[in-house]
Formats: sequence, structure tokens, C-alpha cells
Amino acid sequence: MSIPIPASLDPEEQQLLADFEAGELRSVATPALLGQLQQAAKATGLNDHRINIRPSIDGLQTI
Repeated sequence: MSIPIPASLDPEEQQLLADFEAGELRSVATPALLGQLQQAAKATGLNDHRINIRPSIDGLQTI
């Protein structure tokens, strides 16, 4: 799989991309770190479903 290379990559970025595409990069994440990241991702996706309605003064006066 080849990723299209934008013309604006500097030499360091080009080397990183080449290393990635060659499969030379390896993850250094531990199972504990991966678990923490998964929990953070799940918490980010949660929504408390509260609704905040701010009526105008005219709206409040008619109520």
C-alpha cells in the first residue's frame, strides 16, 4: 500500500514515510498504555445527553 506523497514533505518526513511503507517502524506501546488509550477513546465518545437551551428575553417574557 502506497500513500500519496504531498509535495510539501521535508526530507525527514519523506524518510519517515519511506520507513513506514517499508514496514521498518514498530510500535513501542505496552499493553497497559494501549488499555489507557482505549479507555480515553471510549470516554471521549461518551455524551451526557444534556441539552442547554438559552431562550431570548422576549421568549422568556412570553412564557
